[in-house]
Amino acid sequence: MRRGLPPLTRDERELLLDYLRRHSQDAAGSVDEVKG
Repeated sequence: MRRGLPPLTRDERELLLDYLRRHSQDAAGSVDEVKG
């Protein structure tokens, strides 16, 4: 993590985790398509 950033609020953390979860799923799906 970068230093000097203000701490995230709970809502911001939830949004970030949701974004990362969807992004990782998209990346995994594209990798599977390339392999197949």
